[in-house]
Amino acid sequence: MTCLFFTADWCSVCRTVRPLIEKLQATGYEIRIVNTDQEKEFSAKFNVTALPTTIILQDSRELKRFVGKISEGTLRTLLTKKIVEYKIY
Repeated sequence: MTCLFFTADWCSVCRTVRPLIEKLQATGYEIRIVNTDQEKEFSAKFNVTALPTTIILQDSRELKRFVGKISEGTLRTLLTKKIVEYKIY
C-alpha cells in the first residue's frame, strides 16, 4: 500500500499533521508527501481540492481518502492491513 499526503506550506492543519506523517515515513511506511503548490498537475490528477488530503492507494487504485486531520492509529491500521475491496469511481 502507498499513501499520498497532499499538503502546502501555508496550511496550518497540514503543519500539525506533517510530523505524524514524517514519523511514519521514518519507521518504514511508504508515504509520499506532495506539496500542492509545487506539484499542481499531480494534485489535480487526484482531484485534491482541500488540505490536507490523505489518499491510500493499492495497486495504483484509490481505496480511501481523508480530508483534514487523520490520526496516527487510523493511518497505521490502513497501511498495515490488506484491503481487498476497491472503491470504484
